[in-house]
Amino acid sequence: EFRRVLFRSSSAWTPISNSSPVPSGFYATRVSVRLTWIDSVLATPLTAGVTLSNLGQTYDGGSHPVTVTTSPSGLSISVTYNGATTAPVNAGSYAILATVISSGYSGSASGTLTVAKATQSITFGTLAPVNMGDAAFALSATASSGLPVSYSSSNTTVATISGSTVTLVGPGSTTLTADQSGDSNYYGAPSVSEVLAVNAALGTPGNGNSDVPAMPLWATAILGALMLF
Repeated sequence: EFRRVLFRSSSAWTPISNSSPVPSGFYATRVSVRLTWIDSVLATPLTAGVTLSNLGQTYDGGSHPVTVTTSPSGLSISVTYNGATTAPVNAGSYAILATVISSGYSGSASGTLTVAKATQSITFGTLAPVNMGDAAFALSATASSGLPVSYSSSNTTVATISGSTVTLVGPGSTTLTADQSGDSNYYGAPSVSEVLAVNAALGTPGNGNSDVPAMPLWATAILGALMLF
C-alpha cells in the first residue's frame, strides 16, 4: 500500500510525503509543524473575577467610592453608581455595577452601596443670670453638623425667644432648650438645655437683689407716725 502523510494548511490538505509502497503497520514518524495564531482565538475573552467591598459607609461630606478587586489583579474597571460614573456624596442607597474593561478579559459584579446618615451633637454653654431691664440677647449654641440650631423657652412669663434672640419678660427662671432636627445627611441631635435665671430689676426695694436696701419695719412705723402730725 501507499501511505501519504498530510498536513493542514490554511486552505487545503497538502502531501508532504509520497514515497514508494511500504507494508501496512505502525511506524514512528516525526513531523515538524509551524503553529499559526488564529485571530478567532483572541476574540474569546478570558473570564475575570470581580469583587466589591466597602459597601457600607457613613456621610462625611466627601465622596464615597466602593472598592473593587479583580482576579487576576490590576485589571481596569468601570464603576457606575445608579448609572453615573461619579461616586456619591450624600446619604442614601446606590446600585453599583463594576465591569472589567481590560482587553482580553470579561467580568462584572453588582451590589448596593449604602451611605448612612451621620450623627451630630449640640454645644450650648451655661447661661449667666440676668436682671429685668437688661437688653435682649442672642444665644450661641452650635451643632457639629453646621446646621442651624432652634431654641425654646419653658416659661414664657420669664423669657421668650424669637430665632436666637431672648427677650426678658419677668423675674424667675426658665429652661432654654437647643435643638437640631437633622436633615437628609444627619440624624437629629440630642437636645441640650440650660437654665436662665432672671432677677428683678436693680433698684427695686425688697427684691433681695437691689442696690437700694428695703426700709425696716420700725422705720416704716416711725415714718407713718410722723406723717400723722
